[in-house]
Amino acid sequence: MRQRLSLLLCVLLLPACAKRADLQVSQFKDGALTASDPVSADGPYEDRLTFDANAGQRLRIEMTSDSLDSFLRLLGPDGQVVTTNDDAMGGDAAITFRAAAQGRYTVVATSYGREKATGPYRVALAEVAGTFADPGATATIAVGETKDGVLEMGDRSQEGGGAFLDQFDFRPTAAGSVVIDLTSPQFDAYLILRDSTGADIATDDDSGGDRNARLTQTVEAGKLYHIMATTFGSAAKSGTYRLAVATAMP
Repeated sequence: MRQRLSLLLCVLLLPACAKRADLQVSQFKDGALTASDPVSADGPYEDRLTFDANAGQRLRIEMTSDSLDSFLRLLGPDGQVVTTNDDAMGGDAAITFRAAAQGRYTVVATSYGREKATGPYRVALAEVAGTFADPGATATIAVGETKDGVLEMGDRSQEGGGAFLDQFDFRPTAAGSVVIDLTSPQFDAYLILRDSTGADIATDDDSGGDRNARLTQTVEAGKLYHIMATTFGSAAKSGTYRLAVATAMP
């Protein structure tokens, strides 16, 4: 009778009876790839960590290590690969994504390539707070405005490469010179300014200092421009950023 009662309680309180996920939001786990770990289909050792996510929740996973070239693989609740990443942060890996469905996800922490690398690592899970446009959607910005955004899975990609890219339409009300700044604490920012036909007018990588981008450009009143917020290089690097447009000082 007592056993039946326990089973009934577990049915009624299924989430509480389920095994606790390995990772919680705002937590990290230290681990190590060793010769006793399972070997992935690609060849290297791997560890698996689980976490729970709600549909529409934006999360960032980071894997850092001083001993190996980190590689992340994200599996959805159905066990299928959602996305992968190698070098979002130099030799370290990071994935920023919006959960398509509620459920338990799995982080596969491994190393890049077929070599069976070993060594310690850290995997961290954090929620990406803020209100952002849907992945792949075009936003707008005006002189004097600052917009926060996030490069993530589902965004459009640069032509000829895998780098994520967000588009902001910009139509100045007055002619003159403007300064466009793209800053990010999570990736090497890169700016592209295009005309209404999609042709590149100007680009910049590090003129904003550190790994931030800055463009100073003369614009025409009423003309449509496209500001493309992206990352340097062809890798699909993700993370949050801030885009600002201001009148250039004489």
